[in-house]
Amino acid sequence: MLCFFLQKAEAARPVIDNERVTVFDVTLLKGKAIPAKPNRFDVVRVYVTGGMIRTTQPDGKSIVMTRRTGDAVFEPKGTGVGEELVSGGDAREKLSSS
Repeated sequence: MLCFFLQKAEAARPVIDNERVTVFDVTLLKGKAIPAKPNRFDVVRVYVTGGMIRTTQPDGKSIVMTRRTGDAVFEPKGTGVGEELVSGGDAREKLSSS
């Protein structure tokens, strides 16, 4: 199962969850941070709707980047980042792990 904390997030809903893959549809809301947690599996984020997003590493370092529709980010197992929408309308992403 992908990131337990996503199961509890108001803006995340499971799309696919089986023995091979888990996919969440996540809406990033301005000012509502999703905390950084280590991933148990490799994760791919695909931005359905982009925006200015603050990405925070588990060590607390953060960077603000513009993510565009179609951007994809790979996170190896054991890593994990927190995210927060800084500006723009609600951003959406699909998170997949296997």
